[in-house]
Amino acid sequence: MRLFITGATGLLGRRLVADRLARGDEVGVLSRDAARARKRLPGVLDVVEGEPGHPGPWQQAIDGRDAVIHLAGAGIADRRWTPAYKRLLVSSRIDSSHQLVEAFRQSDVRPR
Repeated sequence: MRLFITGATGLLGRRLVADRLARGDEVGVLSRDAARARKRLPGVLDVVEGEPGHPGPWQQAIDGRDAVIHLAGAGIADRRWTPAYKRLLVSSRIDSSHQLVEAFRQSDVRPR
């Protein structure tokens, strides 16, 4: 299976990537810092750099994938939940989900 994972360098993402690679899946990931992602995710050959909440060339990496797993968003355990951070938690998930939908729309071969 050809997967694309956002939020792959997080706690859940790292475990998911390792599991999928062990099963023989081809895993591509979106990361804000490609060099850091390559260090944290050994075995992943396709690392695309980009900001999940903003449009960009990263969206082209969705084309031809069998599935997308979306884990990106501000960390829920990273800091105290002030009113401003609560807004960031919500907006980071909404904005990145919107950009994934746009990537699906632009794809010639959409994920199943």
